Amino acid sequence: MPSRRRVLAGLAAGPAALAGCLGDDDLIARCSSRGRGSGSQHLRGVSPIRGATQVALGIVVSSEATESDSYRFIEIRDRDDELVGSIPLDDNRDMSRLDSDQFSISGAQNGEVYAFPLDRPPVHGAYTVSLINSSEASVATARLRFNCYSQDGSLP
Repeated sequence: MPSRRRVLAGLAAGPAALAGCLGDDDLIARCSSRGRGSGSQHLRGVSPIRGATQVALGIVVSSEATESDSYRFIEIRDRDDELVGSIPLDDNRDMSRLDSDQFSISGAQNGEVYAFPLDRPPVHGAYTVSLINSSEASVATARLRFNCYSQDGSLP
């Protein structure tokens, strides 16, 4: 069972993750990224997604994984392997209103899209995203490095 801290971190990230990601406003950034996929049918894709006010880490998880009690949460770690966030799947089933067609995530097929807020551009980073099972073991891991700049190329 995930710790109280993990559950609270995931719940706190939920509303903030959606802020700036929905709507028809102009996108705030241009991004490039490289990574290594998970090779899993359940952790389908990880990519920066550009919202109206900030950049988020977009994570696509299969519908099967979000509906199963076998998978508990998504864990996000920075380049120093520090836990920066987690998203509990059981608390968030069928709550994601992000559409994978609207927020293209390279190579990702259909599934539940989760957004982990990062910052306003310019923002750069390297993250490891893992799908954690009911035994709290990682069953799929993807890695991503990215650079996102202001749409007009200016710096703050």
